[in-house]
Amino acid sequence: MTGPTCDTDPCDNDACNGNACTVDYKGGFLCDCSTTGLSGKTCDEDPCSDDRCNGGVCTPDASAWGGFTCNCTNIQFDGYTSTMYGYTCNLDSEPSCFDETTTVWTKSETQSDEDARNVLITMLKEGDLVGTSNLNRKLIQPNGFQWTRATSVDIVKNGNWTAHSFLFTNDSNLTVTSPHIMIVWNDDKSYMVRADQVKVGDAMIVDESIHEVQSIKTYIIDTKVNVETEDGTIKANGVLASGFCDVNPGLLVMTPTAEKQIEDYTKSHFKENIDTCMDVNSYGSWYNLWMDNLGYSQLSY
Repeated sequence: MTGPTCDTDPCDNDACNGNACTVDYKGGFLCDCSTTGLSGKTCDEDPCSDDRCNGGVCTPDASAWGGFTCNCTNIQFDGYTSTMYGYTCNLDSEPSCFDETTTVWTKSETQSDEDARNVLITMLKEGDLVGTSNLNRKLIQPNGFQWTRATSVDIVKNGNWTAHSFLFTNDSNLTVTSPHIMIVWNDDKSYMVRADQVKVGDAMIVDESIHEVQSIKTYIIDTKVNVETEDGTIKANGVLASGFCDVNPGLLVMTPTAEKQIEDYTKSHFKENIDTCMDVNSYGSWYNLWMDNLGYSQLSY
């Protein structure tokens, strides 16, 4: 207690902002903020300050890690309403995807390279060969173009997905959703970066040459196309990017090398049979082998 006659209670006047207050032996007081998620000497520090939930609704929660929880539904973005995921509403749980206006080079197994076509990604079919580039080459080499196979093509419509449009120094552009994994280059090495982590000045392979990102625009798209390929890469609008949709929240806090990430992808999806998958000439054969590698029973054709 305090005061001339020790009759002043330091816990009067809601000293702890609605939390438990205890008089200490020094004539002061201690606040117990453990039930509300608030912090500070008088429980007046709100963990939900500074937009912790990236547009979602933040609620102090003493039982949650960090002292708060996020409601990620109905997030407003430039007049649109969207649902995000993750501890702080910073993840799009949907597969990483391309905008529907993206183009790719493709051909069938039996066609020559001269018969390859540049088509909208929505026209790509599972089993088609699709253009990509060799990650193991040195950037001074003039041409690393090669073929891989589209193992999965999914078109998703009528949604609201955050997308990022990259304009490069050669005037090429590419639009992808936030979790799409881009391949950036630094000192002749390639690294994996989520689309929403790409910055102006990052370098990527565009039309077999290195070009920097000149500007980035972020907006909402209502149709997206997810493509997975056998070797985990694809050239879209001439830009070398990833061709798989594995969940990647770890890329928010780390930047792994592209070669290591691709190696992990091919091992988990194809094990030792990646070369065999590329060598077969029958849609049914390669697809059965691919499904078998993923642990599913084979299909009959």
